[in-house]
Amino acid sequence: MIRASGPACEGLFRSLISGAEPARGLLPARFSLESRSFPVLAGYFPAPASFTGEDVLEIQMPGGPPLVARVMQILMGHPQVRHAEPGEFSARAYLNGKLTLDQAEGIAQSIAATTADELAAATRLTSGQLGRAYAQLSDQLAQALALSEACIDFSDQEDVVLAGGAQVSATLEQLAARVNALVEGRAGQPNAGEPIVAIVGEPNAGKSTLFNAMMGRIRAVTSPIRGTTRDALRERLHLASGSRWAGWIWLMDTPGVEPTPGDSSLPVFEHADVILWCDPTGAFPHGFAPAADGSATIRVRTKADVAFARSAEAGIEVCALDGRGISELIGAIARAIASLRPAATPQARHAACLRRVANSLEEAHALIAKGPDAPIELTASALRIGLDALGELTGRVDPDRILGLVFSRFCIGK
Repeated sequence: MIRASGPACEGLFRSLISGAEPARGLLPARFSLESRSFPVLAGYFPAPASFTGEDVLEIQMPGGPPLVARVMQILMGHPQVRHAEPGEFSARAYLNGKLTLDQAEGIAQSIAATTADELAAATRLTSGQLGRAYAQLSDQLAQALALSEACIDFSDQEDVVLAGGAQVSATLEQLAARVNALVEGRAGQPNAGEPIVAIVGEPNAGKSTLFNAMMGRIRAVTSPIRGTTRDALRERLHLASGSRWAGWIWLMDTPGVEPTPGDSSLPVFEHADVILWCDPTGAFPHGFAPAADGSATIRVRTKADVAFARSAEAGIEVCALDGRGISELIGAIARAIASLRPAATPQARHAACLRRVANSLEEAHALIAKGPDAPIELTASALRIGLDALGELTGRVDPDRILGLVFSRFCIGK
């Protein structure tokens, strides 16, 4: 496929393509090659509804190198045509508002991807998911900066109604949590940051006993009576540093659920990273699919000390009473988290910008915590540094936008 972008595309279409008019879409036509022609699929996409936001011409043709070289030679002979620079099509799309910076980077990352994890990370960029999160974060940070700058510029006016430092402080706490979630690659999920591992299964599947064994202490009530656990319990647990993934997780013990065909979105574990599906028999009933979107499921045959007919899908066999299989289970959890995290982590440039945002929010929050004697100018300066760092991901924030927020959101003057 040969693609051209710019105002000369309609003229190129009319001079080189026969059998079709330059109308939107991809049509069978013929490319004129001196005294001959050959069949092609010719596409014309007028501005602004095209990838670059400009007029775009696409020619899909047989891939013989001599033929492609000859077509390129003819195209390059046109006075308004030149070779595109690396990334120029994406750059034009960005400049014309068709792509955000993160989406443009996602295209380059997709091309360079060599593993499924790298491709998944690139898809997350090109989908615009991160861009929307960055834009929302930028809006909230701009509003916090507007509050601070309004305190500087208009606090001497008698008829000014402004929010105090408490509102700015609360906003900064929320922003810091969201920035940390973005760095961790879990933006938009509750309890963002540390992975969540949920223990699920039918009543009396040994979930609470396993929970206690993994925690190393009695935290959940255990009983042979069905339905003893009625509420989800959550505790932090540190995985050993010798594992493939090391760090803190949230381990969750959940109430027993009866297998219901098609029930795959129970709210108690819908945001889990890893699900430990427990069944003492190792049979794992069909129709009960506990995995939420984007999570990993580990099948655990609890009560390994009790004899059952072994199933081919038994998974990891554990006994919470004597510790059998617990180390193997923890290793499996670490591997599952390691396999999920790379695909969600933003690329290095994004992470560096977000860390600068986090540092500025921490500095601003510390200044506000000093009380009314803290210079509001320093708070505003720290917030501006954070907003500039975000601007490297979303595009620069116009200072007039901050002033506009001041006048649009607050009662300044009557």
